[in-house]
Amino acid sequence: MNAFNAGTPHVHPVKPNTIAKSIAIGNPADGFYALNVARKSAGGACAVPDDEIIAGIKLLAQTEGIFAEAAPASSSLV
Repeated sequence: MNAFNAGTPHVHPVKPNTIAKSIAIGNPADGFYALNVARKSAGGACAVPDDEIIAGIKLLAQTEGIFAEAAPASSSLV
């Protein structure tokens, strides 16, 4: 996410701190490739704070009857 926003071609390792453990990858093996694909496809990248992930979990549960794990709930907010 940092590399995408900065426009750099390289992903620098970070120590993730989030409740969405299954998507918290501090040093993705295919980071360079993922950056290229996102940019070439006019895609994007964004960070979702934990409080918004929790809100997404609650929203899915209340409106759809689905209890989601933190990682998929983060995408319900986009």
